[in-house]
Formats: sequence, C-alpha cells, structure tokens
Amino acid sequence: MGGAGCGRCLPKLSAKGRPERVVTFDTKHSATQSPGVALPIEFNEAGDLPPGIHRGSLSEVLARFGHGSAQRQEVARRLETIYRLVSNTGQLRRFIVFGSFITRKAEPNDVDVFLVMQDAFDVGHASAQTRQVFEHMAAHDLLGASVFWVPAAACEGDETAMLEHWQIKRDGSLRGIVEIVPA
Repeated sequence: MGGAGCGRCLPKLSAKGRPERVVTFDTKHSATQSPGVALPIEFNEAGDLPPGIHRGSLSEVLARFGHGSAQRQEVARRLETIYRLVSNTGQLRRFIVFGSFITRKAEPNDVDVFLVMQDAFDVGHASAQTRQVFEHMAAHDLLGASVFWVPAAACEGDETAMLEHWQIKRDGSLRGIVEIVPA
C-alpha cells in the first residue's frame, strides 16, 4: 500500500501549525480492500483511519466503505442520498464523513456528516426532502444520519481548523476523516 512517500499525501500546516495529512484516493494503484479502489491508507489498531483528511469522490468512498454487511450497505445508500441532495443545492463547499461508517466496524448504526455550505445557502429555498438533511433530528429519524452543518462564514476564514475538530474522538484521541470531493 502507498503511504506518505507515494506522492498522494500532501502535507499542509494547519492553523495551529500542526501538519495536516491530506490523502487522496487513487484508483490507479493496486489494493486489496475493495474491488476497483485503491487507498493509500489502512485502519490503525483502534479500527480508525489514520489522522488526517482523506479525500475521494463519492464513488471511491462508496467503493471503499460501502461493502460488507447489509447494514453497512444500507448506511452507504443513506450517505449517497444525502450527498446527492446536498450537492444538488449548488451551495456545498465541504462534505466531511466521520464516525463508525469510515472505520473497521462491520455494522455502523448511521453515517456522521459535517457540511460547510456557501454563505448564500438558504435552507428555506431547498426542497422538503433536502431540508430534512439540515434539520438534525429529522436527518437522524428519517435519513439515518447525524448531520451537522455551518455556513462558510462560521469558519471565520479557517475551514481547516473547523475540520480538525471532527478528527477528535470522545476519548481525545485522533482519527482520520473523509472529505467527499467532486469527481
């Protein structure tokens, strides 16, 4: 498997001066995890992705994490639905996936998502189904997802610092998160 030396990891400095590990998925390299997808990453001992922001298209993310148990496949369908609804607004800046769906856990309960939307986004102008994504309890109850979102202005010009927060687990340790990017 590739790693930091394979040219796909792009080190950056975060707002706090710590290196931010950015990894893109590359379907041209060999892999054993899922058919047709190569990731230069593996799970750590805790079953999480290594710390950093791991980037890939929706199809790459679904190919990597959407196989296995019936529950995992169902959660992958939920993620796909949410991504398409949010993307269709034309106001999406960042789409981050964190939590059990992107871990080794065989049967994740839901998908956890953090969205950064353009400042011009007005949830009131979205379709009824899309509005459910932006109402936390409706997203949980109707879409099987835990969705958090902010307008870009809430990041105060530093989206990286905002994203770093989602890498921190409840026990204070760090995990990797996944950013879905346009194909």
